[in-house]
Amino acid sequence: MRRRSSRISREELVLATKVSTYDPGSVEKRVRTSLARLQTDYLDIAYLHWPKRGVDIIPVYRELARLKQAGLVRFIGATNLPAHLLRELHAAVPVDIFQTAYSLSLWRKPEDDIIPFCREAGITLAAYSPLAQGLLSREDAAFGPEDPRNRLVPLRRGHTERTKGNRVGSL
Repeated sequence: MRRRSSRISREELVLATKVSTYDPGSVEKRVRTSLARLQTDYLDIAYLHWPKRGVDIIPVYRELARLKQAGLVRFIGATNLPAHLLRELHAAVPVDIFQTAYSLSLWRKPEDDIIPFCREAGITLAAYSPLAQGLLSREDAAFGPEDPRNRLVPLRRGHTERTKGNRVGSL
């Protein structure tokens, strides 16, 4: 960022980070660590990364909302939640942006419930893996045998036969 600061102002950048904690007491420390590392006074987006099943994430989001009110975070982001949990979270702590796997070619499950809810609630959608982690950028669909992308839903044996068209039944 320092190298570009003569050409691009901080206001022109969107800096996003993810915190990986379920302890509301450590959220501010992690955000401040990111601020120091990025040498900025605020984050544009702070996400909770990969929420765990069975863990109450609302206290973490309440802490993110406090940091938003304090000006350390501009937007609160959520990731990888099923629609019913996103609704529950948004009712407790308004979510500004939601990140989910979404590809027009392979992973269209968010069109069923996530995208309609985000539209209704005014939540921005941020898609990740639109090229299926490189799968759609290759002529062949094969990766090396040890490549973790082989575990992607579209590459699982029988996946194509179980789906209607290009729609993925579940992620």
